[in-house]
Amino acid sequence: MITYHNAIDKDGRTIHINEITNDNRTEHYYCIGCGEEMRPVLGEVREHHFRHKETHCSWESYLHKLGKRRLKERFDTQEHFIVKINSEYYCDKDGRCKLGLTYRHQGESCNRCFKGELDLKRYYDTCEEEISYEGFRADLLLSNKNDSNIMPMFLEISVSHDCDPKKIASRIPILEIKVTKEEDLECPLEESTCYINFNNPNDPYDHYMLPSIRLYNFPRRFKTNRPLKRFWVSKDNKGILRGFCDENNKTLNCQNVTYTHREDSLYELSVPAEIYIKTTPTNLYELGMIKANLSGIAVRKCNFCTRYSSCIIPYNEEVEDKENREKKVITRRVTIANLSEERIDKVELANICTNYCFDDDYARKITSLYKILPMWEWRK
Repeated sequence: MITYHNAIDKDGRTIHINEITNDNRTEHYYCIGCGEEMRPVLGEVREHHFRHKETHCSWESYLHKLGKRRLKERFDTQEHFIVKINSEYYCDKDGRCKLGLTYRHQGESCNRCFKGELDLKRYYDTCEEEISYEGFRADLLLSNKNDSNIMPMFLEISVSHDCDPKKIASRIPILEIKVTKEEDLECPLEESTCYINFNNPNDPYDHYMLPSIRLYNFPRRFKTNRPLKRFWVSKDNKGILRGFCDENNKTLNCQNVTYTHREDSLYELSVPAEIYIKTTPTNLYELGMIKANLSGIAVRKCNFCTRYSSCIIPYNEEVEDKENREKKVITRRVTIANLSEERIDKVELANICTNYCFDDDYARKITSLYKILPMWEWRK
């Protein structure tokens, strides 16, 4: 025997039978499907439920209307509305490029399936019931009232009839939920792992095994674009070569690294942002300075000189006289390695030093450490 676990209270709110207590059981409740009055049954033998006072309505109509109410409530009241969709990363060079081989060695292919996560509240701010769009009527229509460039989306409840093929072919994004019992409406909106034709996002399913959560007309295939970080060398306003790092570049990736360059750079070195060497992030500045010198770009800094740890220089320092509290400048001889970057410009100092000598032994040590790291070098 079918039992109804949800009804509408006197305020028009959907209420579950578990919310009924001795205090509110005598209030008026109405069927979501037909609108007729119902009463809560809270016996000790049978499962608690709502019962029509006179006649039963259509179970299919009840489930369909309940589905629309529940989905709309979830969208309107929750901060996030998460949908998980089967997706795929692909790359035409998988297994052939140096970065792809490195990731494959770590057990992750650049061609791989994954479960994508969409927060629909990022794109839509309005949920309306039984609204028409492009000649089709949606059970629920999601739209963005502030951005007309975002195409609306349909939320469909399937009880006895699945989504119309013409509606699917419209290319309108559709989320369809197959409902056979009330509990189906409380499940996460996550597409089950089944046969997916990633090349046909409009209608991707094997219709002999339709999942209960269906997503039509969503992008599913994404070109792999591994994030990279970049070191580059350019001249400052004094004509001195300096090295720079851009470790938070959100646009540089393995797909565009070969043709995306800075206008001011003379040399560039790009490395993967996600690969660690012995669990340690790449010291990109150190590696870049060494690789630039090995490629013939003579960018200097005291840190990379053979005499760095022993080089002593005169350094003017402002101190306060303890007796009269006056400030004066004194000259001291200080090992340059003990001076911070804020206190002295070690690039400018290296460029005027007649004894500067690039440390080849240190360079070999660092390049050996990073020999398995994929790198993209470019020289103007």
